[in-house]
Amino acid sequence: MKASLPTFLHEVELLSTPDAVILPLGNRTAQFLAEVDVPRTVAEPLIHFSRTASRWRSRLPEAHPEAYQTFAKDLEPIQLIRSADHTLMTLYQMEASIFGTPVPYDLIQNRLAYLRDSKAGLSESRKQLIFTYFMQLDERIKTHSAG
Repeated sequence: MKASLPTFLHEVELLSTPDAVILPLGNRTAQFLAEVDVPRTVAEPLIHFSRTASRWRSRLPEAHPEAYQTFAKDLEPIQLIRSADHTLMTLYQMEASIFGTPVPYDLIQNRLAYLRDSKAGLSESRKQLIFTYFMQLDERIKTHSAG
């Protein structure tokens, strides 16, 4: 990881504003960033999405059961399909207007068909991970927002 540090630091300087906040994924990344001189604020780490970190996914949903149940209802398959359809079509149209080389429409339809065919939807673990990301990101935004 240290070998890529100069490139990372160059990209931070090139692509971020001076008040940007770096959101590390997982404790290892956060520990690494704490050991180097990063020219931006580094927030508390977000939960990593690995299998190793999966045992921690249920902590926030268990701490906020009502909020989690409300959130999880929006992750039902029909809601995901509607959201994915809207998002993918918007991106398709945007890419076509900007680059003139849109993502093939067939690819979008293929992904939507996959979602429609998978009746089970998201696993409980994945729902918990998504909820955890939303909660953690909301907290990081409140902590690091100017104002």
